[in-house]
Amino acid sequence: MIVEFDFPEEMIPTRIVESASPGKINGNKVVFAPVDISSREKRSYKIRARAISRGNSRLRVRMKSDLLKTNVMEEESTHVY
Repeated sequence: MIVEFDFPEEMIPTRIVESASPGKINGNKVVFAPVDISSREKRSYKIRARAISRGNSRLRVRMKSDLLKTNVMEEESTHVY
């Protein structure tokens, strides 16, 4: 499984605090190396980000796997003050 985070324009990722596999920050995108995961197993990813501008925004997370027909997408809404 590969996990990717797409940060909105209002925020920029600055540091990977904790992750299940090594990751790389490239602009507003954070991509983690593939990791094997079994059924019902949980993995945690913590990324520190800095606000650039105010507004409503959405963080998008994408999980890719050869076992899935389509990617799993999740969005988290946040408001930057």
